[in-house]
Amino acid sequence: METPFYQIVLEKLGQEVFQGASVLDVGCARFSESKALHSLGARVTGIDTCHREDPPEGITFVHEDFLEWRPKQPFDMLYLSNSALFMPSERVFEKVKSFQAKIIAIRTMYDFPEPNWNADELKKLYFTRPDDWTNFFEPLGYKTIHATMYETETPDMRGRTRKFRFTEYIGSK
Repeated sequence: METPFYQIVLEKLGQEVFQGASVLDVGCARFSESKALHSLGARVTGIDTCHREDPPEGITFVHEDFLEWRPKQPFDMLYLSNSALFMPSERVFEKVKSFQAKIIAIRTMYDFPEPNWNADELKKLYFTRPDDWTNFFEPLGYKTIHATMYETETPDMRGRTRKFRFTEYIGSK
């Protein structure tokens, strides 16, 4: 996979941006990205509808639907790594806008991967075009610090190696 969000932010904005920053890791799954962000000095909250394991020490876990959740505090950064693929785009745009975070990072698929997904998988996924994200964030005052499209071969959830097409957007205020 391409470089994770936090490595790009480190390169572009420096480590101090993570020191004490509150980060929401949307779709945190097994906390791998949450742990990396925490190790950089961030206060990390992971949110997911699946409770796969207990959160590591120092990381808060919210067992909620991101689109329905009403946080009690603001977040400095939002990180959505492939989780937007499982939510209707319009609702994700609306929810992300409500956070007013200083940094937002989105990684999601923008086209059907090869070999083709089966019909049941496709019914559950929401593909977007790369321009959907750039055109969404820039009018809200975010400066693009990273935008790319790429293809990669990686194992899917069932262990099959497949080609996936992704777009990444990182914007900061």
